[in-house]
Amino acid sequence: MNKGFPIEWLEELKRKNDIVSVVSRYLTLQSKGKTCWTCCPFHHEKDASFCIYPMDQVYHCYGCKEHGDVIKFVQKMESCDFWQACEILAKGVGMDMPTLTSNVDIQKRKEEKDIILKVLDCTYKHYEQNLYLKTSTIAQQYIKKRKLTKKELDKFHIGYSTSWTEILDYLTSKGFSYKDLQLANVAECKNDRYYDVMGERLIFPIFNIHDECIGFSARSLSSDARAKYKNSVNSVVFDKSKNMYGVNIVRRLKQTQKISYIIIVEGQMDVISMNKAGFENSVACLGTALTLDHARMLKNICEKVVVCLDGDSAGQKATIRTIDVLVEAGLDVKAVKLPDNLDPDEYINRFGKEEMQKQLDNALDYVEFKIRHKYNEYDISKKDEKAKFVNVALSIVNELDSNSEKQIYLDIIKKLSGVPIDILNRDLSKDLSSIKENTVEEIVLQN
Repeated sequence: MNKGFPIEWLEELKRKNDIVSVVSRYLTLQSKGKTCWTCCPFHHEKDASFCIYPMDQVYHCYGCKEHGDVIKFVQKMESCDFWQACEILAKGVGMDMPTLTSNVDIQKRKEEKDIILKVLDCTYKHYEQNLYLKTSTIAQQYIKKRKLTKKELDKFHIGYSTSWTEILDYLTSKGFSYKDLQLANVAECKNDRYYDVMGERLIFPIFNIHDECIGFSARSLSSDARAKYKNSVNSVVFDKSKNMYGVNIVRRLKQTQKISYIIIVEGQMDVISMNKAGFENSVACLGTALTLDHARMLKNICEKVVVCLDGDSAGQKATIRTIDVLVEAGLDVKAVKLPDNLDPDEYINRFGKEEMQKQLDNALDYVEFKIRHKYNEYDISKKDEKAKFVNVALSIVNELDSNSEKQIYLDIIKKLSGVPIDILNRDLSKDLSSIKENTVEEIVLQN
């Protein structure tokens, strides 16, 4: 399908974008005869089953059966639509984008998207200017309280909505209609009156990996607000399950230096505080749990991730869920448990950059983290609790493919529980779901 693009233009685009060269920007390829191979970026695997056929200019994964041409590859890797993928490829080879005329629906969608991006671009820049008005004292006081400098304000384009209508008056004066503002989720209508969706809040613009403003997260500065934080709803340009706060900065960072790992933190202020301390490789979800789409997007930037969510119980449960998604996507995962139930923002402000670096340097690989997390849930001084811990810990280890890896973690379980290695090995080979409680009890009693 040409998606409304002139066939000749698409053929030229593909001709100028050799699939091997494009894929090599994202993945390390190994040549084998007339083909190139690598591990598939679209599912977790250890043996390369992703093949590029230079003669046909296509790819095919013999594991997950994903296949396509260079345009579809860019779509998948960049989590973008057909138009965006063509735009990325065209820009790389100096081609102008064509005017779509043959497909009315595609052209309409493209025009709608362009309007939304223009509205959002104009909106975040005006919010940003509002922050420095003499009348914006409540926002300025909050900024001062959080010890944010001009550097952070400029880097994240933090702004302020001064009222429920000011931004609407500004945008309509620039030629946008109320329909445009609704389309961009900047305005809503109630009782025949339009109002600013983020009215009277501190504004955190959300950018995609291409540095385009696609929505907002806003914090209430009033104690009687229904919700402290409010995020833009999904739109043509924004999907919270596919976008992360700070990912544009991490993507830019990768273009200038090597990134050892990406840090996943809880929220916007955590990302900002981490950046202030020099950890520019930090991202956060936008009011939702981490998804496979998030994980795949991060994997396109860097395959190593350190999860550093809040240190409280809820934060640690979220860490386990996050770890499972990241591992499923094939990333190399470590995790940190911050002390005293602190979040990253609080920890940095209390202890400083050096101590945070120590936490990151001492991050546990995900298997040990999960084992120790379960250890803290049980009272090991009680035999039945110890038996339950051993059972759960062995089930975690049993998910690993390598026997040598399993032995490493069995030693950790032994140190935590006191159960001998030979007994742990014996039970590791069993179907743990079928182990009766008295059998596990017997194991513990032998200690």
